[in-house]
Amino acid sequence: MARHDSGGSIRWRMVLAWVASLAVAALLGSVLTGGDSGTPECQEGDSADCIAVANAPSTTVATELAEQPLWAEEFDRLDPNRWRVEHSTFGDGNNELQCYTPDQVSVRDGVLVLTAENRQTTCPSGDTRNQTSGMVRSTGWTLAPGQAIEWRARLTPADFENQEGLWPGLWSSSWAEGGWPTGGEWDGFEVMTAKAINRVTFSIHYSDQAGDHAKQTKEVFGEPFAGAWHDFRFEYGLDGVLVWYMDGEETHRVTEAETLQGYPAPFDQTMTELKINLSLGGNPGPLNPLALPATLEIDYVRVWALDS
Repeated sequence: MARHDSGGSIRWRMVLAWVASLAVAALLGSVLTGGDSGTPECQEGDSADCIAVANAPSTTVATELAEQPLWAEEFDRLDPNRWRVEHSTFGDGNNELQCYTPDQVSVRDGVLVLTAENRQTTCPSGDTRNQTSGMVRSTGWTLAPGQAIEWRARLTPADFENQEGLWPGLWSSSWAEGGWPTGGEWDGFEVMTAKAINRVTFSIHYSDQAGDHAKQTKEVFGEPFAGAWHDFRFEYGLDGVLVWYMDGEETHRVTEAETLQGYPAPFDQTMTELKINLSLGGNPGPLNPLALPATLEIDYVRVWALDS
């Protein structure tokens, strides 16, 4: 299994990797030039300013510390080569209320911010909606078996006591042939505050052997989700072993499903588009207008190779 690091530990690991790489470079330079680096090797009784070459970090340790993600988005900006901003009434199939518009997507202080608000908007379809929100789709992102994805998210409603009807999610769908749901759907996480403000769900959707829509879902209940940052990880394992984590705890595991294609298909193929959105109302339940304006924030998204 892969190492399971929270978002915080990953961030520190990358910092340590940078520090370690500088230290190793300096030490190697000292050795290769006969020690003429301006910093003497330690002798008995020397001060702490010297370097004990015999105890220097090995290149093996430095290599482990310097491990880098296969793909990483830190949201220093919204790169149009990586992200397409939604401008549509996507979600009508779920009877959602929002019109997604580019104005509701921004990057602030290294964080992707999707904002939902009560604002009358004319959508590209010509419909007029009373709520607008934000959504992005990735371009060029992939997640293949043998890899893991990590992200950090926070949901913030305008009124924590009246936050019903918010529906944030990070997910992928229809990466295999056959359309939806035959082509698969993976839900990294969903929160449906109309059902419960302390309920987070983790799911896969597919066509069963009769060709009907089927799913495997795990509901996790705890403290209210909104207001705090949460760290997530999903391991897209080989042979259809799918594992979700939230805040360092395993929340859901799938090892078998009666899919139309025969499991692990379609969950043995590469996902090709990541969706991040803050939808409103719809099938999970009505929207409380007092919940708006609300934001879904994503601090980072990173893809790692699973340990063999």
